[in-house]
Amino acid sequence: MNKALLIGSRNCVPYLSMDAAEKALPGILGCAVDACDETEHGNLNYGKIKDYGMIVFMPASWRETGSAASAQAVFRYVLHGGNLLIAGNGLDMGNAQELKVITACVHQGSSYYTELDLEPAGRMAESCDRITVRTVPHFVKPDVFKQSEVFMTFRYGNAEYPALFAHTWSKGKAACLTVDLTTESIGALVPAIKAAVDFFESGQVAK
Repeated sequence: MNKALLIGSRNCVPYLSMDAAEKALPGILGCAVDACDETEHGNLNYGKIKDYGMIVFMPASWRETGSAASAQAVFRYVLHGGNLLIAGNGLDMGNAQELKVITACVHQGSSYYTELDLEPAGRMAESCDRITVRTVPHFVKPDVFKQSEVFMTFRYGNAEYPALFAHTWSKGKAACLTVDLTTESIGALVPAIKAAVDFFESGQVAK
């Protein structure tokens, strides 16, 4: 993969900060990673992002720092073949309807920082063990009209939720990781990130 773009936030509560991801992602992805923090969210345009091989989208509060033009730029990026990994709080997009369409899910909320067991599902069950991680879980309801492949799940209370799922969208692909990438969690979540990358590159997880 060529260069990736990390869209995140710095001046926020520590568990939503992009700092840990900015340090770890080049080693995980095997490529250079540019960073776009909250001071730049409102100024994104398609020309600036169209050549990235992948975008990791995890802003702490897109509803406050993003703009309609920026949301349209990311939408156009995926529409024309881009790869978008939406992680953790990035799933809470406020009124950015274009991006909600790409996630193909409804963000129902998040819980407190806790320990979770992420269980491999589908084809990923053959290539990955359970991941135990301390992070913030986000609860989403997948769109029943969009076919997504679930790669990992987690249980919270008496219910099971998707932890990682992915699908194609127009010429592009989107993957949703429903836990936050934090200093504590990102090392354990490497298999999940790599499964998303493999989906982007081949359309399926590695067996």
